[in-house]
Amino acid sequence: MILFRAIYRGFLEILRRSESKTLGTFFTNVSLSVAKILKVQEIPLFLRQFISLAQPSDPLKDENLPTIDIAIPCHGRDFVNLPLVIEGARKSTKNPIGKLHLITPSLFATELQSKFPDCLVSTDEDVLGEDLIKAITDLAPNERRGWFMQQAIKLRISMLSAEVATLIVDADTILLRPKVWLDSKGRQILSISNEYHHPYKEHLRRMFGWKSYLLSFVTHHQLMKKESLIEIFGQDGEDITKWLKLADFSESSAICEYETYGEFMMKCKSDEIMFSKWNNISEKIFFENGNLDYAKVKARYSKYGSISNHHYL
Repeated sequence: MILFRAIYRGFLEILRRSESKTLGTFFTNVSLSVAKILKVQEIPLFLRQFISLAQPSDPLKDENLPTIDIAIPCHGRDFVNLPLVIEGARKSTKNPIGKLHLITPSLFATELQSKFPDCLVSTDEDVLGEDLIKAITDLAPNERRGWFMQQAIKLRISMLSAEVATLIVDADTILLRPKVWLDSKGRQILSISNEYHHPYKEHLRRMFGWKSYLLSFVTHHQLMKKESLIEIFGQDGEDITKWLKLADFSESSAICEYETYGEFMMKCKSDEIMFSKWNNISEKIFFENGNLDYAKVKARYSKYGSISNHHYL
């Protein structure tokens, strides 16, 4: 068993350093073909890790790149993370950046704008609007309303953007590697997660009416194209309420914006995506005197593509 674990970890490290498109395509196609033949309902974790790490980190070409926005929904408790999250998002984006949006409850808007004067601060209320806030308030359990609002905010801010696409980054996730997120042909990168949460897939079966994809796209950051979101949710986002109503609210985690977008792109616009290595680590970062240098974080976690400093850690 010890030998097996050592071989397994060694293989993961080999894949982590690999940047071969051919290897990533091979692992993905073979794994999905075998899963289809065997009629499996879920690909095992170790195989999902292999598939995810086998992808190249930055598969798109750096030529005539379209401008994208960056958006980071956040709460007061996230402010300590934000300097690293913002710097990581900027330095990990090869595309020209239009606006960098920070979205927060109105209670924190003035403080947030003063801390980050070079960012555009919007409030949850302005982005969501009264009708969507009321729908979430009526539908979601009180202790999970903020979580559902965060997801709706990511969808709405991307749809309201003046640019063709928006890179959404969770307020606890620090990106560490420069990437082309969207190329001149309209192709974007889409990362494959190690995670697989059945309630998300069940929700998408109800939403889209098709059998869910066997891979997961819950990666704590994701580029979202405006036109694709309009196809899913309507010109004014009117179907976001329908999306919410189809959730099983008895589940603590019942719905996922990243999974929804990734699933739609895989099923309906597969020619517009290229898989990219996720290569994320979830680890608690301890801030020294309330601050931590991005260069030091990047050096410490140099073999990873992103680090998520989740609150529950």
